Amino acid sequence: MSDTAHDGQVSDGLDLDGLAHLARLKIVDPTVAAATRDQVDRLLGHFAILREVDTDGVAPSAYPIEIQNRMRADEPSDTLSQDQVLKNAPQKRAGCFLVPRVVDG
Repeated sequence: MSDTAHDGQVSDGLDLDGLAHLARLKIVDPTVAAATRDQVDRLLGHFAILREVDTDGVAPSAYPIEIQNRMRADEPSDTLSQDQVLKNAPQKRAGCFLVPRVVDG
């Protein structure tokens, strides 16, 4: 893809076919291609605006807020018996849950 122009619009050199291939899209209708090009132009215009934001001194982060792990303490506790666990099972056999086969063989 080409760089965005000064006004936030993508230059005419945008390889829409290449972009569609990377996105696993098949665009055959010229009207859809034109609309897609317009949407990509607008999207890249937004990225051009974001590039102007001064991020010096800002540490990279995967989340916008600090995340804290809120797991409970790992302490032993009473468990359910096998009969209690299987009590509401729709199907059971030999003390196990009976579920539909999901893998052939």
